[in-house]
Amino acid sequence: SDLCVLAGGFIRDAIAGNEINDIDLFPLYTSPVSHNAESVAIQIAFPYEPEPSQHAFNVKGLKYPVQVIRIGRPENAQQVLDRFDFTMCRAAIWFKNSDTHGGWKSLCHDSFYEDLSAKRLVYCSPADELLGGSLSRLLKFYGKGYTAPNETIAQIVARAAKAPNETVEAVA
Repeated sequence: SDLCVLAGGFIRDAIAGNEINDIDLFPLYTSPVSHNAESVAIQIAFPYEPEPSQHAFNVKGLKYPVQVIRIGRPENAQQVLDRFDFTMCRAAIWFKNSDTHGGWKSLCHDSFYEDLSAKRLVYCSPADELLGGSLSRLLKFYGKGYTAPNETIAQIVARAAKAPNETVEAVA
């Protein structure tokens, strides 16, 4: 079965021709190996030593640092994409290990290319969002020349207002 999905910023930045910061890999929890994000990180990192952080195992020493994300337990690429807050981040590739329909696969949000081309941030209300994460990312993307419709800004602020007692976390 599939081992992990490469999703998010690497794909966005590679397509847009922007500088690539890192590679985010999401273990899929459908294979025996993927039940432990650390084992995936070790397989990818060999001979490098993965460094655990709160949300990922970080593998440095490669051309692009690799983060093996260890939040949640996605079983497929769609569940990985559903975690991203903006349409222009919702793209993934993976290798399907199958005799009948194997090979490289991809998936993206219906407006991924259109919103990426327009440098437009359209909010997707991810179910397991860390409070403050999307606001922090909104500001980060504004610094890179992206803009957001008023509706996106209102949705992010409204979501944060619904849970005022939760811990605010910034997500890169």
